[in-house]
Amino acid sequence: RSAYNIKDYETSTKYYKLIATETNKIVNFYEYFKVASMNSSIEELEKLFLYYKENYKGTKDYAKDMYDIMGTAYANLNRNVEAEKIYLDALQITNDPLLVENLSIIQVRLKKFNEAYKNINSLEKTDSRELVKGTILINLKKYSEAETIFKTISKTSKDKDVKEKGYLKLAELYLLQNKYNEIINLNKDYESEKYKSKEMNDYIAIAYLRLGQFEKSREKYNENINLSPDEKGNNLLMIAESYYNEEKFAEAKKYSA
Repeated sequence: RSAYNIKDYETSTKYYKLIATETNKIVNFYEYFKVASMNSSIEELEKLFLYYKENYKGTKDYAKDMYDIMGTAYANLNRNVEAEKIYLDALQITNDPLLVENLSIIQVRLKKFNEAYKNINSLEKTDSRELVKGTILINLKKYSEAETIFKTISKTSKDKDVKEKGYLKLAELYLLQNKYNEIINLNKDYESEKYKSKEMNDYIAIAYLRLGQFEKSREKYNENINLSPDEKGNNLLMIAESYYNEEKFAEAKKYSA
């Protein structure tokens, strides 16, 4: 356990494997599987999960955690079909809200929006679940309902990260509807909450660009060069586009070179 606490997962995996083998107890196998998920290949994890299903069949203890670890491993690799199957299988064993929520997130990735909405809507409301629901509603083109959700989250959520996501999803929604002035006004509230992000700058820059306010658009793209140096090239190209739209071709050429 001390190896686990200092994130020496290789040593910790060997230790828990030995304990799990000697005791054959589900609690020890779960600890082994959890640590293995942090430093093993997906193929190794699949073998362990198959062993779990064959040797601990009918055991509900730790089922939620075992299935969620496997589902998350697939999801992190964008293997969403396998992840969905894991969560569907898990719900045959235990109807845990976390599994339902994660299933709905995977179904959004798979564009199964009606199924995802049904699942997320079956759960008790939380701000994070409402974010998922709002995202689903955007894809179902139920923009008014999505807007209500994101406005509520951005105004009332006590979770700072979730609150910020509410603002960003609302900006995304406004951009989809070509509501450029709404994005600019939303940003005032966003910044009054002491938020600053590349994502919001992107929305604001595009809004200014579409409104023909090219200098303000360039200001945001220049800010993003500092906020996200890895994407400097993309921001320079957008600055070049703003000059091109303004028919300042010499400046456009300089930034697109």
